[in-house]
Amino acid sequence: LTICVTGFFAVGIKISYSIGENNKNIKTQNHEQVGHWVINGIILALIIAIPAVIVLLCAPSFLLLCGQKPHLVNLAKPFFYFGALAIIPMLVNSVFNQYFIGIGHPKVALYSSLITFPLIVGLDINSKALSSSISIILSVNIISLFIIKSYQDLLLSTTSS
Repeated sequence: LTICVTGFFAVGIKISYSIGENNKNIKTQNHEQVGHWVINGIILALIIAIPAVIVLLCAPSFLLLCGQKPHLVNLAKPFFYFGALAIIPMLVNSVFNQYFIGIGHPKVALYSSLITFPLIVGLDINSKALSSSISIILSVNIISLFIIKSYQDLLLSTTSS
């Protein structure tokens, strides 16, 4: 999964390239192309996330097949389930972070990373997994609202000109 997530760096690179092309010719606006790359990144995130969720949900059975002790598998089950819950928002969050890096606002990506860093000191493993899932979901929602607000401001500024 970590290797697949690095593929989202291409989203930031293609967005930067689209904006760079746009700066060469100020008269053309490439907002559609930037949106195209973001949507493609989200689709890629979903394509990668669905098999990853299935693998995480089947992980307890796989551990039992490999000879792991049943009481240890029972302890790990909630961690796998909370991890499966967090996969899709985590990958969408990666796309959004690359979007902000691509448009030249890496501070937003930094703040997003700080939001997703849960306060997990002193918690057991299942609570850590749950708090990570919740913080990633909140981060994706906050970034989505920020993107929608920025897009609305952009539309208002282009229609009033």
